[in-house]
Amino acid sequence: MRAVLLLRFLTFATIASSIGSCIGNLVVPACRESEKQALLIFKQDLTDPSNRLSTWVSEEDSDCCRWAGVVCDNSTGHIHELHLDSDWGDSNAFGGKLNPSLLNLTHLTRLNLRYNDFQGTQIPSFFGSLESLTHLDLSQASFGGMIPESLSGLNYLESLILMGNDFGGEVPESLGNLCNLIELDLSVNNFNGNGSEFLERLAAYTKAIRLLKPIQYRNFRNWEELVVLELENNNLSGNIPSSIGNLVWLRLLNLWNNNLSGELPLSMQNCSDLIVADLRGKSLVGSLPSWIGKCLLKLKILNLRLNNLRGAIPDELCNLQILDLAHNNISGTLPRCFNNFSAMVDSSDLNGVVVPFEFAYGSVLQRNIDIMFLVTKGREAEYGNILGLLTSMDLSANTISGEIPEEITSLISLQNLNVSGNLLTGRIPSKIGYMGRLESLDLSMNKLSGEIPASMTRMTFLSHLNLSHNNLTGRIPESTQLQSLDQSGFLGNELCGAPLIKNCSASNVIPPTLEQERGYDLLEDKWFYLSLGLGFLVGFWGIFGSLLVNLPWSSIFARLLNSIVIKLHAVIV
Repeated sequence: MRAVLLLRFLTFATIASSIGSCIGNLVVPACRESEKQALLIFKQDLTDPSNRLSTWVSEEDSDCCRWAGVVCDNSTGHIHELHLDSDWGDSNAFGGKLNPSLLNLTHLTRLNLRYNDFQGTQIPSFFGSLESLTHLDLSQASFGGMIPESLSGLNYLESLILMGNDFGGEVPESLGNLCNLIELDLSVNNFNGNGSEFLERLAAYTKAIRLLKPIQYRNFRNWEELVVLELENNNLSGNIPSSIGNLVWLRLLNLWNNNLSGELPLSMQNCSDLIVADLRGKSLVGSLPSWIGKCLLKLKILNLRLNNLRGAIPDELCNLQILDLAHNNISGTLPRCFNNFSAMVDSSDLNGVVVPFEFAYGSVLQRNIDIMFLVTKGREAEYGNILGLLTSMDLSANTISGEIPEEITSLISLQNLNVSGNLLTGRIPSKIGYMGRLESLDLSMNKLSGEIPASMTRMTFLSHLNLSHNNLTGRIPESTQLQSLDQSGFLGNELCGAPLIKNCSASNVIPPTLEQERGYDLLEDKWFYLSLGLGFLVGFWGIFGSLLVNLPWSSIFARLLNSIVIKLHAVIV
């Protein structure tokens, strides 16, 4: 008995010892003293108007892993991340000098100084010696000058965000050495020089690495695996190089508001994973290529606004959520293949709300696409997290002619439609009211005629309507929605009724109704009734005519009818 008790005691002690050991292992180590001192020195040169670094103190019991903005490795206690970003426009943002004591943080992988105010100072050259960095975010932090060549030494860097500063000069050629780079954002700066040469170096360097040393570099993610490329709002010039087709993993391409010229290179069809292409500008020429719809099957946003593109819209263009071709020289007629725009036609759930498109490298691409400027409701607006839910088509300020095809009314999930400033003729499609999710509709400055379709009274989401400067006539259909809109959207026509001041009673204008609009399909209705009458005549005389000709069968049929009548009479009586 005693042996059994002793055995149980030893077992319990062993278990308790194991649990204690595990608990001991779960204790998170404190930060390294050398790294703590490095942060304290770094703090001395920073300006901190709101005292956000009040937890950064030198007391012995103060653990720097618990300080504001500091993230440590739970197993080693080394500092891995330093987040000293501010809110955009914050008057209490960090400033001052950046002390090289950060070099003592030898395990630092992420450095975030976004939205601060360093008053035009250059990026410190010692940043290029932070060899463990994988993510460097200096966006909108008021840096200036040239990008230091030393950044090319950050061999493990995957994300470099320098947008919204005052960097100038040419983009350093040495950035091509950042062979692990996935995300590069140099937008909204003052770079100049030949943009095509920079992009050529970007792609050509990658190709050389792949071909010359495939074994040594087989595990590297280099330029060919670049996912995001944003160079908008700079002064880059020249053509878009054909070697951009080497960026086969590219998801987001943003080159708008530069001085790039020439045609869209055919090699871009190799960028089959492209989701967003923002090439707004003033100098792209040539026709709108059909390979965009044939090869770029994942493309969701295509913005070619403010260029000199010509020719017709190819039928192959499909599968888009946002299409902006405004202010070009697009001609021809509106394509009738609108049902190809599946994101605008189909509803992805029972409420018809388009599900946001998914992005590879989720946070990398999502963060970049979350902000984009689009023209809707007559003005340029910034779209954030809801961009993936927006469906829009802007073909304004071109020379598109012909009628608006009835097929356009199949875009029941479309939210913004602008075809103003073209040469469109004919009537507004009678079923346009079926586009129930439209929030903005602009058909102004065309040559449209006839009455406003009564079906527009169904458009309960409509908040911006511009039908001005056409040849429309008659009474404006009566609905709470239409009468609440601005009267300027109806001017330049022969219309009457609210919200216009002109009264319809003086001219005895009868408001159109949904039933009256069916009169536009009068020929279709005549053929329906004619076919109905012919069908009855053929069916009736086909049966009874044969009975009259065939006397034996007619007598049998007569006896059958008599028996049915007798039975019915007996039941009733």
